[in-house]
Amino acid sequence: MPADMMPIPDWVDSESEPIRGLDLLGLRLPAQAIGNILLSGITTISPTTRYLSIRAWLIRTFELSGLPATWKAIEDFAASIESAVVLGNLLVNPNMPGLVGPDRAHPLVESPADPLPLGRLVVQLAFNTYAGPSEALGLSSTLASGLPALTSERGKPLADEFEKAVQGTRFRAILAGGTMPASASRDVLQEFGERVRVDVIPPGESTWILNAIMPANPGNVAGANERNRIATYVTLLELADSLKREPQDPDFFQLVARPDPQVSLAVQSILDDWACYAVRDMLAVTHEAAMNAVMDELAARHGESAYVDATTLIAEMLARTDDINSPLQELGLLATNESYENLTFQELERRVENAARPTPGCSCVQRWCGDLTEPSVRRLVAPGTVAVFGLLPVAWLLARRRVDTTQAKGIEMLQSLSSQGWSRIGMQQTMLPLLQQWHRENRTLPAVIFQLVRRTVEQHLRIAWSRLVTDPTKDVALLIADGEQWFFRKKFRHGRPASRLRETVGWLRQLGLVDQQGITTSGRDVLCRGHKILVDKAPGSSL
Repeated sequence: MPADMMPIPDWVDSESEPIRGLDLLGLRLPAQAIGNILLSGITTISPTTRYLSIRAWLIRTFELSGLPATWKAIEDFAASIESAVVLGNLLVNPNMPGLVGPDRAHPLVESPADPLPLGRLVVQLAFNTYAGPSEALGLSSTLASGLPALTSERGKPLADEFEKAVQGTRFRAILAGGTMPASASRDVLQEFGERVRVDVIPPGESTWILNAIMPANPGNVAGANERNRIATYVTLLELADSLKREPQDPDFFQLVARPDPQVSLAVQSILDDWACYAVRDMLAVTHEAAMNAVMDELAARHGESAYVDATTLIAEMLARTDDINSPLQELGLLATNESYENLTFQELERRVENAARPTPGCSCVQRWCGDLTEPSVRRLVAPGTVAVFGLLPVAWLLARRRVDTTQAKGIEMLQSLSSQGWSRIGMQQTMLPLLQQWHRENRTLPAVIFQLVRRTVEQHLRIAWSRLVTDPTKDVALLIADGEQWFFRKKFRHGRPASRLRETVGWLRQLGLVDQQGITTSGRDVLCRGHKILVDKAPGSSL
């Protein structure tokens, strides 16, 4: 029996330790998986580009230090080096942004102590935080021993450039003596800090970082296709050029959603791929917000004292017609004198199709000029209110409208819309069959929304149960379900999968490719370079 047809557990209750957990509906994972394929080499916790140089130099310096080749030794070494970087930066500028560990460093800098101790400032070292980006950009790899090693093509040249920056400093001379100091004077640290400012990237380092981000011969590094990353960076640079300012996340996704004749052919396919991300992102956001509303309602009604009839709870929440009507009216799908209660699913379906008429010449990813887009739906999602209930069927219909599934075969990103489909509300396995059923039976819109809200809770229970089976000591369930009875356990706050585009624009700014006026002269040169790479190295190219 397909997993989606199997009944959910009648209860989720155990003696296991209740924990918070992440992705409690399991719907962020498909969006994040697409994002990882399209934008490798950066994470939401790697905002400072120069830490790539620092990490490369740290690895090279450790290799030459004569210290034991153990994980503990390199972590201790990294902790001391990183504290020198942070303290030195703060001595140069007390408000220096982008540092890892400033909270513990500030009291040291503000104290009268001299010398200052060098030691671990954070639980998660930048050495570890930037390991993923470093490997995804081909700067380093992990040896069988678990220790990192620099690549000769990208990592070692970057380390050499950073070495040029710190040569001649007293702190570098101390390291060259083969010892890792437990402290250093303020003068020594400030001199070092001037050379390792995280807000300034010397031209030589910038060149090698760009060579890693946008290699002349893109391949597959750390399991990721580098062409996708290059095309995403090129798209952001094109946006900066057209907008005459730094692009933001909403700018990017509006470009993804609507037809734009100015978009170069070099990046069209990546926009199709990002459209698939936008679909899964929208679905995750709307369902999590619906779960948020249900849990808030359970908490407000009964706290942790009594069971609540699920059918009655959802029905009473659906009776708040003004709240549910509001986003539908704002999207232009409902007139001010109408109520969703009087609509059929077929009528909503017709209105969505009229508002989202694809422009001629679209590929399997459809685009239209109207305002009914994934960003518009996400924008109307408010925490803890039933207004999101009306957005659930719209999100499903938009997802189907965005993608022509008859042409999806063989296209990786489109297939990802149905990845792990039975357990992740996949398009092929779950969404399309139900949409067809609701159309065929001409369900009322309240009945469809009721089913979607119920499915949202069931989705969470399936995820909670599957994780409990995997690890019986951890229980992430937000509620206990016993047949039609729900029992509140803990509150839930919806979130959103992180696209990492904001951090990517931050890297472009730090590398001097964009500023408040848009693309810079250097950025334009890199844009031309990116176009050439995408064209010359395109699949099937003779070059």
